[in-house]
Amino acid sequence: MEALNPVLTAGQADGWMTGGLPGSPAGNPPSQEPLRLLEIERELAGPGAQEALARHDAVLAGLGRRIDDALAAGVPPEEYPKIESLREANILARKLLRLAARDGETNKP
Repeated sequence: MEALNPVLTAGQADGWMTGGLPGSPAGNPPSQEPLRLLEIERELAGPGAQEALARHDAVLAGLGRRIDDALAAGVPPEEYPKIESLREANILARKLLRLAARDGETNKP
């Protein structure tokens, strides 16, 4: 797919949603393996849950900023529904992440 604008491409959005971190240092390339939901759930329920929450939320927050920048810069009308759906999914993902972290804290032995 062609670039929607210089800020966001569909391929970049897909990569960020599957665990690739935008702006990763060259010595620490983004993972090519998609994050598994169960792995994230275990991280959020284990020791270091707040750090895991912050790390995963930072990825989603970065994606949200890029989506907002793309919408503010203007996109072709045929691409707008796709980007708007991605924006809504990102908001929902952040909410679910927080709920999972809260649930993990309440279910600790």
